[in-house]
Amino acid sequence: PWTGSMAPQIPGTALLVVFCLLHAFSTQRGAWVQNFTVAVKVVLIAGFILLGATRLPVLPEVQPATVPAATVAVSLVWVMFSYSGWNAAIYIGGEVRNPEVNLPRALVIGTLLVTGLYVALNAVFVYSAPAPELAGKLEIGRIAAEALGGSRWGIAVTLIVALALISSVSSMMMAGPRVYAQMARDGYLPELLRVRPGVAPRNGMVLQLALSLVMLWSTTYDGLLTYVGFTLGISTALTVAGLVRLRRREGPALAVPGWPWVPLLFITAIIVITALTIRMRPVVSLYGIATLAGGCGASMRGPCRARQPSRTTRRPTRSQGIIAFQDARSVSCRTCCPAPTPSRCSSPVRCSWSISTPRSSQRRCLRLRARCRKTPSA
Repeated sequence: PWTGSMAPQIPGTALLVVFCLLHAFSTQRGAWVQNFTVAVKVVLIAGFILLGATRLPVLPEVQPATVPAATVAVSLVWVMFSYSGWNAAIYIGGEVRNPEVNLPRALVIGTLLVTGLYVALNAVFVYSAPAPELAGKLEIGRIAAEALGGSRWGIAVTLIVALALISSVSSMMMAGPRVYAQMARDGYLPELLRVRPGVAPRNGMVLQLALSLVMLWSTTYDGLLTYVGFTLGISTALTVAGLVRLRRREGPALAVPGWPWVPLLFITAIIVITALTIRMRPVVSLYGIATLAGGCGASMRGPCRARQPSRTTRRPTRSQGIIAFQDARSVSCRTCCPAPTPSRCSSPVRCSWSISTPRSSQRRCLRLRARCRKTPSA
């Protein structure tokens, strides 16, 4: 409401350029800005939820409406997109201190916090005004806030929504280029995008800025939301399918919470939602499928560099009862075993790797951990 007749793409472009420059030239300052905006956003959302819950009116009972399944499926695509940032901490796992502890903690706490805030905030929105006033409206937050506290509340919630969008742009401009850098390190993207650990991936940020501007200026808000949500949904389903395959191959050595029902239920839900979305939005879905097909083609073609990453070399070193297998990328897989042989292992058994560890090292690590669990302690 503050930009007047200005096209919304103009402030969006300015926002993308500002955060690209911020994260490209100062990693620490960009991280500080990201942490500050997220903290302020969480405090404001929690405050609005608490104040709004005390002002909810008594609304007339609404008869349930019949909604087509395909419409519900498209709505679920948007809902899933709202939760899609829960795994973004993995993208910067190579720069996290003590990732074995801090990454799982960030994922669990972040997911629970976002889920709680999301459900509570939408409950306040839904019960703040009659359903006909909210149905089909894009500015549902402002409408709900004005129904609870007048125009001042509407302006306040608009600021909260703007801050939430700003923090999302900042976080993806920080995390996305690091995925490109890791893919370049593995050989699936050009060497130009590869950077040393701890260095800001500036070329990746320029690429992300360019892709974001193309999407911003080439489609509508509804189409962009559906395209991104549709693509991410299939990507997550393929990721979970890969986890199922890995679990079947490695066996109980790879712990998967809720196995096998949670992964299978998730994959089934994504298949149903995807099929119904294709029926409702065939053109947008086609763009998403084409994007995924291009990525799959590049992945099946293999690393684009002639020089392949060297295979893990097994160099056991015995020191104080520790046997370490070090690979060419200085990432180790360790298990506590009594010297001089690892045939009988003591507990605890610790097995870890980073995002840059080759899959061969990960599989060797899991097999070694399984063997140590089966062998009686010395």
